[in-house]
Amino acid sequence: MSSFITQERRNKAPEVSDMEAILFTAKNCPKCEIAKKKIAEVGAQVVCIDGTSANGYVERAWRELVHIQTAPVLYIDRGNGPEVYTDIYAVIEKIRELGQ
Repeated sequence: MSSFITQERRNKAPEVSDMEAILFTAKNCPKCEIAKKKIAEVGAQVVCIDGTSANGYVERAWRELVHIQTAPVLYIDRGNGPEVYTDIYAVIEKIRELGQ
């Protein structure tokens, strides 16, 4: 699943509903599966993208994340600058917060 943002949307003032949360995963990644299960468990609004696919690479490049060679990567943008989490414990904690 991919969530491309138009230039028009990117240029407008951010709103609370404009928060973007993306979990970049990899195939055969046990930690990624744990994170995806936690998203479902808490009902967090997080888009999951295979970061190793061609579209996933484009999404990571758009967000300047291609230098991160680990998975999972949780990217959150609330309109005041992105937050990036790569440690599985931090990823799980942030997913819990997003589900509240």
